[in-house]
Amino acid sequence: MKRLIALTLTLLCLCLFGCSDDSEKPTVDAGPSVDSGPPTEAGTVTCPKDFPVKVNGVCLAQKPDQDGKRTQCGEMVENCDKSGDKTPNLACITGTAPTAPKGPATVTLAGFVDVFSSGPDSDNIIIEVYEQAALDKAIEDARKAGTLKKKTFPSGAKSIGTDTVKLTWTDKTKVPVDPTRGTARACPKDPKLKLPCVVPSTTCTSCDLGGNYCHSGQCIERLRWEVRYQIKNIPTNKRLVLRTLGKDGFTDGTWGMMAQYNVYLRADATKCTDGQYNDCLNAKGEYELEVNALSKSDYTTIPIRAGLSGGGPVGPGAGAGEVHDCDDIKLSSFQVGTYPSPTVLAYFNGNPIKTLPDLSRMTFGTNVDGIFSALDIVPGKVTVSAVGKVGGKQVSAGVIQVSVLPDTVTTVTFDGLKPAP
Repeated sequence: MKRLIALTLTLLCLCLFGCSDDSEKPTVDAGPSVDSGPPTEAGTVTCPKDFPVKVNGVCLAQKPDQDGKRTQCGEMVENCDKSGDKTPNLACITGTAPTAPKGPATVTLAGFVDVFSSGPDSDNIIIEVYEQAALDKAIEDARKAGTLKKKTFPSGAKSIGTDTVKLTWTDKTKVPVDPTRGTARACPKDPKLKLPCVVPSTTCTSCDLGGNYCHSGQCIERLRWEVRYQIKNIPTNKRLVLRTLGKDGFTDGTWGMMAQYNVYLRADATKCTDGQYNDCLNAKGEYELEVNALSKSDYTTIPIRAGLSGGGPVGPGAGAGEVHDCDDIKLSSFQVGTYPSPTVLAYFNGNPIKTLPDLSRMTFGTNVDGIFSALDIVPGKVTVSAVGKVGGKQVSAGVIQVSVLPDTVTTVTFDGLKPAP
């Protein structure tokens, strides 16, 4: 589920979905369930010329042509391998879905608002939580009723929790702290430093917090502050969707719309270790999870850099995410496809600060950041599949079904089977 997407949207990233022909439905149109593994391919799927290779019920630009690799921590600073093992661990992708773990029925969900690429301070962002099954139904009902149109959100979708964050920073000599949510973290401006975003330390003798922060005794130039959110009484062991948006919704001038799929809060989550911000319990017993946000600037710029000369059209949605293995390590050289097929599919440049599409990656697939984006697809059900090679043999990193909203970036992270709904 993680991160930009980033997207890591990291992500992510990501650009608008657009227009596909409904006659192209594969036999899995009833839909593989999330994390169900590859669907059967009995029946006919007509692949468009730009995505001619049918694998797992979706159409790829091409088959993977080289072995996929785990991203090493010298290449990226998050979700990376520290052991030197480059072989993807995909043992959890196939087989029977695990049993839902035992534990508390609800938790307080909290974490940092993780801004994609070079976006601004995570300020004035709304976070909404939805049960995925209910949101999917509301989207499908709106589609059938003809009301799933540009700059709309289904009226039947009801959130089960929400928070609005604000960067409160009146004393510029101190790190921003929200009395309820906690201390903000700082992100470095220079990607060559390969440093993660961290809560600043106090070990620097002199460091002007106006544009810098202290990390391991060094004064580092700051790109932005990332603040924290907190939402109480969120259910565990359910598939959830986290939606982020600006205070003015579709017309907000700072933030684009994002919907983060494949979120599952395990009832048996373990305690967080130092520097761990996802899928764990923090010192206060809150379920720690980063939520993604995308600046309006990146929302506008990325489709153009990916090859949509006029930018993302108004109305369609966008898809993006990251390919990880069962150890939550990012994977490179994996090909991603969707059904319906996008107008444009792009992989990215591996730069965590200025994350942009890299058109030369089409032959190779995902970069060390694991990020992909599918641009310009009609809102509604979308099946996403990731395929790679390990030891010269074609393998699946998973098949996931999401629902795409108008003028919204839907993100997903491939990271193994979740318990059945």
